Amino acid sequence: MTEGLLPEPIAYRITREGVLVGDPRLLVEPGQVRQLHPGAADPAPGMALLVIVRRNTDQLIVELEDDDAPCLQIPLCALAAYELTQWC
Repeated sequence: MTEGLLPEPIAYRITREGVLVGDPRLLVEPGQVRQLHPGAADPAPGMALLVIVRRNTDQLIVELEDDDAPCLQIPLCALAAYELTQWC
């Protein structure tokens, strides 16, 4: 409502529809583990599995499946290629 300057019923409907289709812009939270969708191109080596550490408005801080790798910042829209596999 606030960010989109929308009336409450419209904002609620858009949010509800987004949640029902699993829109990552609405559902992403720290602690989630997301895996690259089958058939999606691996954006970079080691990025097939992501652990969400922190979320900003349009950026995510993620840990990769390689424990020795540093955390990375990726755009929120990149999650379109990933599916939620675990939510801690």
